[in-house]
Amino acid sequence: MRATVSGQAACRPERPVNPTATAAPADTTRNRLILAKMLDAAPGRPPLTVVTGPAGAGRSTLLDQLGSALAEAGIRPLVLRISPNPVPTPLYSALRSISGPARDGAEAPATWWSPVDPMTGTHAATTPKNTAAAIAEPLVAAGNVAVLIDDAQWTDPHSLAVIEQLAGLLAGTTVRCVCAVRVPVPPAMYAAGCAALDRLRHNHLVDNIHLRPLGAADMSALAAAEFKAKPDAELVAHLRRLTGGLPAALVPVLEEYRRGESIRIVDGYAHLAPRHRQAVLPANHGLLLNVRRTGSLPWSVAKAAAVLYPLGEAAPKLIGEAVGVAETGIHEALEKLCEAGVLRRGAGGQRWRFRVPLLATALSAQLGPYERRHLAQRAITALWHGDASCDDPGYRADQLAIAGKLVDPERARTDLVHSAVRAGADGYDDRWLRSAAALPAGQPDRARTLLTQATVSLEHGDYRQALASADTVRHELAGQLADDQFSELNRVCVLASHALGDTESLELLAADDDSGQVIARATALLLLGRWRECGALLATSRSTWEADPVSACSGLVLDGQVHFAAGSHLLALRSIDEACRVLPEDAHRRRRDVIGCASLIRLVTTGFEGPQPVPAHNELPPVSRAIIAAAEGRFDQAMELARRAIASGTVRGHDLSHTFLHQAAATIQLARGRLTGGRELLAVARETNPPLPYLLDGAEALIDRALGQPVQARKRLQAGLGYAGERGLVVETDRLLLHLAELEAEREDLAAARRQVREIERVATVSGTAGTALNLALARAIVERDTAAATDAIALAREYRRPYDLATVLTKLVQHGAGDPALLPEAYDLLGELGALLDRARLRNLMQEHGVPVPGRRQTVAENEQLLSVLVADGLTNKQIATVLGTSEKSVESRLARLFSRTGLRSRVELAMSVLTGVGG
Repeated sequence: MRATVSGQAACRPERPVNPTATAAPADTTRNRLILAKMLDAAPGRPPLTVVTGPAGAGRSTLLDQLGSALAEAGIRPLVLRISPNPVPTPLYSALRSISGPARDGAEAPATWWSPVDPMTGTHAATTPKNTAAAIAEPLVAAGNVAVLIDDAQWTDPHSLAVIEQLAGLLAGTTVRCVCAVRVPVPPAMYAAGCAALDRLRHNHLVDNIHLRPLGAADMSALAAAEFKAKPDAELVAHLRRLTGGLPAALVPVLEEYRRGESIRIVDGYAHLAPRHRQAVLPANHGLLLNVRRTGSLPWSVAKAAAVLYPLGEAAPKLIGEAVGVAETGIHEALEKLCEAGVLRRGAGGQRWRFRVPLLATALSAQLGPYERRHLAQRAITALWHGDASCDDPGYRADQLAIAGKLVDPERARTDLVHSAVRAGADGYDDRWLRSAAALPAGQPDRARTLLTQATVSLEHGDYRQALASADTVRHELAGQLADDQFSELNRVCVLASHALGDTESLELLAADDDSGQVIARATALLLLGRWRECGALLATSRSTWEADPVSACSGLVLDGQVHFAAGSHLLALRSIDEACRVLPEDAHRRRRDVIGCASLIRLVTTGFEGPQPVPAHNELPPVSRAIIAAAEGRFDQAMELARRAIASGTVRGHDLSHTFLHQAAATIQLARGRLTGGRELLAVARETNPPLPYLLDGAEALIDRALGQPVQARKRLQAGLGYAGERGLVVETDRLLLHLAELEAEREDLAAARRQVREIERVATVSGTAGTALNLALARAIVERDTAAATDAIALAREYRRPYDLATVLTKLVQHGAGDPALLPEAYDLLGELGALLDRARLRNLMQEHGVPVPGRRQTVAENEQLLSVLVADGLTNKQIATVLGTSEKSVESRLARLFSRTGLRSRVELAMSVLTGVGG
């Protein structure tokens, strides 16, 4: 074996490049805690510390950090790095070469290669104790020295004995020794190493520190530093599964994801992009080189195992057939890979898995295309014949996609289509249907496969692929689909074209009077905002689109949306309930869309009351769950679901719920002080040309008001209401009218305010919902100072059971002199539970105006600091912050100065990055 030694620069030869080196990660809490323990100079501390950890855990990085910390503390670090390559020079010489006293003006410790082996020649009979004494003497004489030995698992038996003796000789001195050991330890040294460690423990001469994989907090911090955004919890979980929490695997993955545009930033959070490029380790990465060191056969076995290990007990036989080696030889190679820390035995000892899943991906990438396809063929053949099984539902589809024509194409296509249709958003891989469509088939089968590819691609947000598949059918396979299938294909084309911003295609289709495209035409009209025409087309062609269940379901959903938008909620509920009834049992792809639409209409129409003819909550699409969570006051969950839906690329404005999602998310952001963030979400929504865009105007007008721009807010509300009026749209216009009535009342234009109240009365008459009744009562109370209306508003808000709406109602009534200030503590508590920092801060001002005590001074100070940080991170100027908080610029400057002083942050940029990444400060 050989060693790298750091010592005096005067002894330094040229250093070769270490091919196994990986980029060192940023500092971690794990390392800081370990370093604090290792730097503790408490009396009686053992002279030897053994740091253990698997390959890639960051042992070398920790030793480097320790060396730097020791040097800063005035302790000279002497570094020895051991390698498994044998060259005959003793440990004695290696350590003696670096143990002399440092010279004045010497350069920083350097590194070179020097071999480590038992002593030979005239010193062959020297005992470990004598060798240790010879090494200890100059170390103790120098004092304040630390010997840091990396990769000590490669040391030989004699050197191990020397280190054991050295620990005893260094006890009670200022010299310490640290050994970093990769586990599992090579078999040749395992027994001797364990015995030596036991003796050292018995004599209180050693501390043992195990370097565990990085926890979620450390991985989140490293990802935040790389992406300049807080990583979503699902992204952190993905990184942990992929890398096993090993820094050596994590760092290149983070870098590749950033370079490969595999990350989407939504509202300051980093998400894994759909159809992202799979992360692969470079060929010279240390984890791959660790596998190569095991030998030629284990290397070949490891590459085959990377594909076949999910097949469990059947894997060794299949691997043997692939590499042409008897099964006994395969088991020996697998055992060697376990000893090297590459594999781990599963339950029963007959299954294997990779300690680092990313390593399996990296090893399979080392296979040639022909070799990889034939391994996939073996896996599929074993699964089809019942010779193997696999619990991972995506494994079979992955191998089918790779095997291609090497397996039965008809069965492969059937399996691939089935897997794609059944897969959820997290389990779907677009390669499955691409491979299925590429397999040889008759024209009808190919047309049906392409239809499935188009609909599934639409569902997963791959709109270009959806359109390409649909166009192939329309231009090359016309007449190969049944009428209902062709109708569905046209509907997919419309939705994909809209998601891609192709308005021209929608206009052309809307003008086409082909009776076979009624559903597609109606969908195009709705997406173009031509609601009345959409409703008329559906009414006059009902007998056409009711002819088959799938078309009938689509027509009823469209009919329900038209009635919903026009405020005819009873008719909307009737249509949507009928759509749920006629939906075919096997229409899995449409089911979630239909129940999502049903849940939205029912939520707006009846709140949380009334019958629930839709499936369980967990069957709802993420967008629907986000909207419901926002209404129920689960703001954190609502924002998490909203961000993930937007990052997935599936929220492209072709569904009513998309507009409601962005409206709710922007409202939450405003309540929490994220004004710019809320406006950005609304801008993203507008880019998709969504239906009911006036809902976005209502949300953005609230942001205008918060920034002290009532004129802009008024214009925005009037524009939104004008858009709705021109198209006969009524749903949720009462919210905009309420905001406008409040603005008119605040500028003391009572006549204009009363006109808005009368308009709300008209909407309430048409809609008859609990929400419109609440907004009408609140408008009357604000404009007329009507105490009876105020009482009604409070009662309706409590019945409505939406925490944020209740808090808003209580606050506005007091603010406009129509409510008892004793209501404010209840609103304050509700806003606290919602994390509504900005609304709480404004409410504190209102409470102080009315002499209502604000509870929790310490909590108030903390919230004020947090809100100030959020507003700065949101990009607001001091003047804007002062407007939002209702204070002066000078007050904002003073608060910021105190915040910088307390946190140690030096600028607004540092403060913003601390808030955005969740790291520091």
